[in-house]
Amino acid sequence: MTSTDHWYWERACTRLVTVVADRTQAESGWYGHCMQVLRWFLAYSGIDEGQAQAIVENAVGGRFGSWIAPDVPVVDTVSSRFASGVGKIR
Repeated sequence: MTSTDHWYWERACTRLVTVVADRTQAESGWYGHCMQVLRWFLAYSGIDEGQAQAIVENAVGGRFGSWIAPDVPVVDTVSSRFASGVGKIR
């Protein structure tokens, strides 16, 4: 994966997380829906369901909480880990 590819994956994750947090108003359990959206995005991109699950679990892994919109540094960390996870299989 090139650095440009990494940036695109990272940016896609950032956008999806922020949209889901906004649309759900970061209410109870919003992060579960967010993880589902990220898995759907990876599936749409041709990534195997098991690999997608592992990538999302590793990226999010308890970094989000109910009733708390994620701070920018948290979203950046999750997005970077997400892109790195994709990079390991692409």
